[in-house]
Amino acid sequence: MEQKSPLNTAPGELYGDHLRELQTSIAENLSNHEFDAVVFASGQPVPHHRDDNAPAFRGNADFMRVVGGLDAERDEKTAAVGARLGYTAGHFVVLDLESEKPTLFVNSDPKSPWYMPPAISEGAGQHFNLNVGTPNEIRSALRAFLDGKKVAGVGRKSDFQGVSGIKNDPVDFLKVLDRNSLAKTPFEIAALRLANVNTARGHEAALDSFMNGGTQGEVLMAFSAGAKQREAYQSYPPIVGIGKHAAVLHHEGGDFDFNLGDHLLLDAGMTHLGYPADVTSTFLRHDANPVFREVVKGLDIIQRDIVKMLTVDSNFNEMQRAMHIRIGELLIQVGILRNCSAEEAAVAGYTKVFCPHSIGHSLGARVHDRGMLELGKNGKPIMMTDKNQPDSILNGTVVRRPFVENQVMTVEPGIYFIKGLLDKHRSDAEHFDWKLIDMLEGGARIETNVWVTRQALSGNVDLTRLALPKGTNA
Repeated sequence: MEQKSPLNTAPGELYGDHLRELQTSIAENLSNHEFDAVVFASGQPVPHHRDDNAPAFRGNADFMRVVGGLDAERDEKTAAVGARLGYTAGHFVVLDLESEKPTLFVNSDPKSPWYMPPAISEGAGQHFNLNVGTPNEIRSALRAFLDGKKVAGVGRKSDFQGVSGIKNDPVDFLKVLDRNSLAKTPFEIAALRLANVNTARGHEAALDSFMNGGTQGEVLMAFSAGAKQREAYQSYPPIVGIGKHAAVLHHEGGDFDFNLGDHLLLDAGMTHLGYPADVTSTFLRHDANPVFREVVKGLDIIQRDIVKMLTVDSNFNEMQRAMHIRIGELLIQVGILRNCSAEEAAVAGYTKVFCPHSIGHSLGARVHDRGMLELGKNGKPIMMTDKNQPDSILNGTVVRRPFVENQVMTVEPGIYFIKGLLDKHRSDAEHFDWKLIDMLEGGARIETNVWVTRQALSGNVDLTRLALPKGTNA
């Protein structure tokens, strides 16, 4: 039987296989760490300090990996009226070594006048043993179900209040859970593809707004309207920077009416079934500085070339080093740097002045997927320093594992004119053309989401460029 491609198959059709694969890997993980079961909490809204209002809620990533496909089936197979399960709070899902199917505890009170209960797809019973009830009812049922079992709990401690005997977020179990999540299932690829489709609509609308004189606030609203999704479905707070504000790497708010500048940096993504796209576009108005225009054009070429470098078993460090050398070449080509080679510029740290972040990160149920990170005994990422990495180009980055087949990776080179970083080198007129640099402002980044395949080169699939209208990104 021919395998369905995630590029043209609805996620709901791939969900059953995805769930079975998760069950198999999690069962092995449980056995190896002497647990009988794991319970994933969807989580609860966390109010602002001394307030009863909380940010828009989306279920915990580990919970979404297990149950997100039910929202796909709800959308694809039923006309159910109700909230999406993954975007409502207070649920649990248990995978244990004794049950054939996971057990899903759904927080639903149809009599409540305050909230719409989640809609469960008609086929949910094929995948899960269902227990639906009010918060008190499902917590009581969860306690009874877990009684006598050795249980790992993934979520905040407060999620499991009143349920005793749970070992919260066991480090070694989570390390394996994260590592096994690095290679994406066809269901996950399909969800990430559609997240990029949603995001592409938003970027196209944002481009139209900006080219017609839109302010930062108007561009942001155009993005959300174009993507046809509300705040809860945003991958992260959108970064919208026009002109000088594009030099602020996380320019997430304020200055609604600002539109002074010849370019826009938009780093904004939307989700699908909880899986986020992470996309950055740099748009130029017709009067853009010609040198800056060359920078953006060159950056687009660099980004496309590094996408082709992504191969299974290749090293993140090679990509990071290649980015800095290519950025060095571009900065020398346009006259920003001088009297040095591209490699000398990278080794000396000149390129880090213009690009202080890494080439990208793994993408999954989290924007910053944890599966690629090398973690210490305390569960925290290991950083590269002079002690474990003599190459100064790579100092300050996180140690990462090699790429694997079916990983999804962001590739996001950038060049920025950040005053605080530039001023540290202000006395160096030999290598920096300050007259030219002072004529430039803001910054550019081009970021797409890439499905890594065995074929590499022509085989990798850029899920973002597949979705974006020609000419939208850069």
